[in-house]
Amino acid sequence: MTTSLRELLAEAADAARDYTDGAAAVAAARRSRRRRQVLAVPLVAAVVALVALVVAPALRTPAPPSPPAVQATFALLPDRPVGVASMIYSPCARDCPPMLMLTTGVQYVLPPLPGGPHPYTLSPDGRWLGFPIAEGFRLRNLTDGTTWTMADDGPGVSDAWVWSPDSARVLVVRHTDGKVTHFDSIETATAVRTRVVTGRSPAALLDDGTVLYWQGEAGSSPLVFADITRGELHTLTSRTFDVAARLRAGESPIHDVLAVSPDDSQAMLTIRGPAGGSDLGLPVAVLVLNLGQGRVAERVDLPAGADLWIPSRLLSGSIRGVQWAGGRTQVVELDRTVSAQTVVATLPGQAEVVLPGDGR
Repeated sequence: MTTSLRELLAEAADAARDYTDGAAAVAAARRSRRRRQVLAVPLVAAVVALVALVVAPALRTPAPPSPPAVQATFALLPDRPVGVASMIYSPCARDCPPMLMLTTGVQYVLPPLPGGPHPYTLSPDGRWLGFPIAEGFRLRNLTDGTTWTMADDGPGVSDAWVWSPDSARVLVVRHTDGKVTHFDSIETATAVRTRVVTGRSPAALLDDGTVLYWQGEAGSSPLVFADITRGELHTLTSRTFDVAARLRAGESPIHDVLAVSPDDSQAMLTIRGPAGGSDLGLPVAVLVLNLGQGRVAERVDLPAGADLWIPSRLLSGSIRGVQWAGGRTQVVELDRTVSAQTVVATLPGQAEVVLPGDGR
């Protein structure tokens, strides 16, 4: 494992101290919120011009034909419709401003926020860009220019926690270091929102607005399906998954976000375990949960050999994630049947990446 990655994981462990589950260090490695001093925007062109960026098929589901050649457009994101996004990334782990990449290969510089690219979020369809602001949270439709500003107050910050698979809803959570005060379920088409005051940490959001959360520790307690239309968590049903039967020695589920499949029928639970000589416990596998039947449908082991492999989205027949290996950052798709992976995009060094539909 590289020195810079070790530093990032150590930093993540420190940032995760206030989370209810120590495995949140892995989630924090993906989206650390440490206050960082970023480079001034005028330096961006000089920084990015030195980066070799190779883009394979654009990040869509299902995968489209190969896109046109990458266009190096390093202007600030303009105040007009620009198109569908494929990812947000920073070329390095520290001190690099975030870049928005479209499915066409065009790139724009985003205003720097504390925490690198991770306070930003993209809807699963790549059309909505969200980010915290002083007044609360803002959503911007990249394809038609619609912008919603959701006012919020109180201690902490407002972040996008989870998206519904169809991009029609997003849960924006007001929290302090992962301790939830309340959340708003926001309909992206109308900005209509429903607030629920709770200390519960939502794990997933379904297309119909149903919120999922673990009653206790992930994988050892019921997963609750809750209606929130009354402004509270009203239990519809709950299901307990036999996660322990699929775990190996030293492994445990990560108490974090469940990635829901595009058809709302399955969810992905990340498993941590000894890997790469790290004592933090890194992602080593995922369990695919059948939400309707309340059972573990399959276990998929993550590829060996990478310094770090973080699952991001559960797709039809594959898992999309980000791996750091051999001095490169790669967006990859892992076939769930044959365990073969395809490189979707290659980024420089210790780049940090936010993919469409990423949870917190």
